[in-house]
Amino acid sequence: MTFVPVNKKLTDYAFISPEFPFHISENNIVQSFPLHRHDFLECSLVIEGRGHEIVNGSKHELRPGTFTLLLPYQVHEIIADRDAPITLYNCMFDMVFLFDMARAEPALERMLYASSELSPSLQLDGEDYASIRALMKGMMVEAAANQAWREVLLKLKLVELLILFDRMRSSLSVVPSRYQELAEAGTGQGREAAGGLGSEAGESGKASKENKEGVERTASGSDNMGMGSRADKNGKTGMAASTSQATIWHVIQYVHTHYREELRLSSLARKFGFNASHLSELISRHVGSSFTHFLHEVRIRQACGLLLSTDLKVVDVGVEVGFGSFPSFLRVFKELKGASPSEYRKQNLKN
Repeated sequence: MTFVPVNKKLTDYAFISPEFPFHISENNIVQSFPLHRHDFLECSLVIEGRGHEIVNGSKHELRPGTFTLLLPYQVHEIIADRDAPITLYNCMFDMVFLFDMARAEPALERMLYASSELSPSLQLDGEDYASIRALMKGMMVEAAANQAWREVLLKLKLVELLILFDRMRSSLSVVPSRYQELAEAGTGQGREAAGGLGSEAGESGKASKENKEGVERTASGSDNMGMGSRADKNGKTGMAASTSQATIWHVIQYVHTHYREELRLSSLARKFGFNASHLSELISRHVGSSFTHFLHEVRIRQACGLLLSTDLKVVDVGVEVGFGSFPSFLRVFKELKGASPSEYRKQNLKN
């Protein structure tokens, strides 16, 4: 029987405010939590019980101290051992939380663009486990208190949680070279070497130079991000010209959450008030590839999850992730993964 994972959105939960899309709770799983995916990020810490979780077809153990960070649209399910029900802290938050932080701290970009190359889980013990558990418990207390500064403090605690997890995972994992370069960029070392996300050396240097020039122009007030009412050289005027840096993350977020729809650079440019060529330039600078390649990567990443975690037919997977043409899906998949969807499914399920 063909089973399609449930698609969840943060807005599906009536108890989560659209103005502050964040929720943290303590949950119990007696048997299982069924196969699903969602458009928000989720992190969890197991505090009792045992079992396992399957993320995009890859299985990892769950026991006290297991911390997991799930990216948007990763297909996953949790199965508890029969004699050891699972209790865990679970935190759900909108993608905009990371996008906002990434504008101030480039290292956080890799949590969206390179984290898919690393294990989503980390087994914590001793002081590491105690510190993460105390932090998440404190977040639960703060969320329930409804005191002044609540939202600001919760965001700060969330940032601390993600930073601690990323540091721990980076120190214990075999980290891909591209991830290491981004880590150096995030700490202020080798920014020009890292440049755009996932770009080759030449493109990276160019992207870094553009970023540096952009900062200098902004500081001097002569960049097209300025607050003036005259039109900038890229066709944006007034406030629209001043918010380019902020809006590019909204465009990236939009692609991540609407990849199943027909997306064109020209229509996105109109929707977000950009000149199409300037938007193309910004996307290349921020994600290290062209708009088309970026969209294909997002779609194929989701396709891989569906191939390994469902029995959907290959043609249906292509439709599910936004390809209007089956031949196009096959061609792009093979270009990015080096195998056809059927071969990819067979090889990885066998392994």
